[in-house]
Amino acid sequence: MAGSAPLAGPAALGVLLFTARLLAVHGHPVTAAAGLAAACVAEALTLVLAGAPGHLAPSGGTAEAAVCGAAAAVLAAQAFRLLARAAAHH
Repeated sequence: MAGSAPLAGPAALGVLLFTARLLAVHGHPVTAAAGLAAACVAEALTLVLAGAPGHLAPSGGTAEAAVCGAAAAVLAAQAFRLLARAAAHH
């Protein structure tokens, strides 16, 4: 659907922020901060590449959706691994 493409970037960002918040609240703030920092660096890199001669990176919400989606997937995997333990919940 062509109408859902602009929503992919903000949706991926929302999932990324929610997962980072979930990890931080349950005692893993370093993991959450590392995931967010990696996403920020990757976003900055795509902006630099998009402005470079020859346009090396995808434009628009495609890059945002890919970067935030990948970071959210990694943080979600960490959340499932760390928060599935009985000791994660007090």
